[in-house]
Amino acid sequence: MNELYCNYLKWVCLTMFVAVRSVIALESPALLDSWSDLDVAVEEVFDGLTNEASLFPPGDSSYDSSVGYYRFSSDGEISAATNLFQYSPRLGVPVWTVRIIETQAVERVWLYSGSDGDVFRTNSVSALFDQDAWVNDLYGTTPGWLDSAGESLWYKQRDRSRIVVTLALVASNDWPLIEDAWDQAITNYPPADTNCVAFMEIDRADHNLVSLQLYAPTNPMPIEIYSSDTLPTGGLWSVAGVLHVAAPFDYWQTSVEAGSAFFNATRADVDSDGDGIPDGREMLVFGTDSGLADSDDDGLTDKAELYQFETDPHNADSDADSIPDGWEVSGEMNPFDASDAALDPDNDKLYNLHEYWIDSDPQIAETNSYAIADAMQAVDNNITGLVPAASLNIFTTQDHSATNYLRNTNCWTATYDLTCCSPWNSYSDASGTGKNRAGTLISPRHVLLAAHYDQITTNDTLRFVDLNNNVVERRLIATKRHPDFPLDYPDSPAYPDFTVGLLESDLPTNLISFAKVLPDDYHDYIGSGRFLPALCLDQQEKALIADLVDIAETNLIEGVDQILTVFDYPADTNRLNYSEEIINGDSGNPAFLILNQQLVLLSVWTYGDAGAGTSVTAFKDDLNQLMTDLGGGYQLTEIDLSKFSSLVR
Repeated sequence: MNELYCNYLKWVCLTMFVAVRSVIALESPALLDSWSDLDVAVEEVFDGLTNEASLFPPGDSSYDSSVGYYRFSSDGEISAATNLFQYSPRLGVPVWTVRIIETQAVERVWLYSGSDGDVFRTNSVSALFDQDAWVNDLYGTTPGWLDSAGESLWYKQRDRSRIVVTLALVASNDWPLIEDAWDQAITNYPPADTNCVAFMEIDRADHNLVSLQLYAPTNPMPIEIYSSDTLPTGGLWSVAGVLHVAAPFDYWQTSVEAGSAFFNATRADVDSDGDGIPDGREMLVFGTDSGLADSDDDGLTDKAELYQFETDPHNADSDADSIPDGWEVSGEMNPFDASDAALDPDNDKLYNLHEYWIDSDPQIAETNSYAIADAMQAVDNNITGLVPAASLNIFTTQDHSATNYLRNTNCWTATYDLTCCSPWNSYSDASGTGKNRAGTLISPRHVLLAAHYDQITTNDTLRFVDLNNNVVERRLIATKRHPDFPLDYPDSPAYPDFTVGLLESDLPTNLISFAKVLPDDYHDYIGSGRFLPALCLDQQEKALIADLVDIAETNLIEGVDQILTVFDYPADTNRLNYSEEIINGDSGNPAFLILNQQLVLLSVWTYGDAGAGTSVTAFKDDLNQLMTDLGGGYQLTEIDLSKFSSLVR
């Protein structure tokens, strides 16, 4: 790295992007005699920005585009204009730098100014110019999720007026002097590596203006200039502009307000991955992979992310809703709104997240039969039109002392068989609430309890109620905790939070059912289970609803990795009316999916709030071993999901 100092300005020379040098004969630039000639030249330059403007990312910053030299005759109108502002010598030859700014007013005009910044001419932009169409051609269409204000800002931040055109005027009789100076410079002052772009000279014309002379291995060549107030050490540069090199040596001029500045330059015509962003910009400005058009593999090119949609090219899922940005955009979703993952625009009982899993169009209803849709319908169809206050309780009567139970025919679960859930047992603690401690039947003779809440002892009686309100009782004759449940609980976390109990004899399966569990390949049918509605019981035997987050999610709690089934409060407003916080005393109550009209046990409560507990699905083998150790002759029964379409395509 070479460093030159000029007053408060620091010039940093970095070279990159090898190219083979070729000698190109310089052609004399266009001759401008009249104001009309200048206006036509400016219009041609702005029209040519169509190929260049997309280099510049959206934003509020302006960018310089230096477009090279024009000659003027000594007796023309342009010659008179050069008396209005100062020239800057280039290789000893007077050169007048003209800056043209396009206003963004109702009527677009170009403002011509010299080095002093005073406007010496204006010219109207052609009425045929359509700014919005120009932006759309370069940057794509506006994202569909923007409101009218956001759309206006989107266009404003891509407006052509952000580009400041700079051209150099040189007297016709001085042009041969420029060519001779270039020939002498390339002979006497070649850069160390003639295959690279390099800074060759710096001129601090005044306190706020700096001119940089660059060498290019071929000409013409576009070179992109970057700047920074401090030398980036692992950070990124800012885009300053583009210089269209017309000769081996050319100048780029910019204003500098900071006490010091650093500059960098790369070729702007090298785009290894073909994504529309030059390699140098990817590496120095955006930090994206110049060898990959889609650095984060989310289905959007880096250019589309940075220039059109303003998503993060380093993050495949900007809103962390488990749907890649590219899929959201193609599905007419908002990659910045996580809530749209739980929307169902085509009303096929598949949320957008589920549509992503099966790679279907979220705007067109699916015709295949999916277990996801079955689980959604099992809940949503049953709560439609019901009053939550009247349809939450499983029983209208629970008279434990009189052994009298009446099922609530208005409960949203009235059409499902919940007989595996025990509403009462004979255990009693000092508070008198122990009789409500839950047990869930997992075979005709085995019940599942939460280990941290399993004070139901041998010879206590568990009570079950059939669909006709008949009570069936069995004594608990043995229990066994999961062997890894900590002996020092509660000093250590309650995990794995399972106790299996053995009843004195089988329950009649024609009266009392047992819960099933998910098969090993459940992921092929319901994925992680995200957003599926779960039936969740509490100590009062209410049929609550929660949304699944994950069937088997690993969470680090108190230093222990725990595989839990995790729930959240429902995203759907109707379901939310059936949701309550899981509180102290609810421990051990079950949470189910309803699939093919059957209860599938997911967990029993360990944690409160929206609820979580050790994953039954992840511990099936361990539960089966506990059942074997206790005896009784049964194992867990898996639900058959083969009637449903697989998510795997």
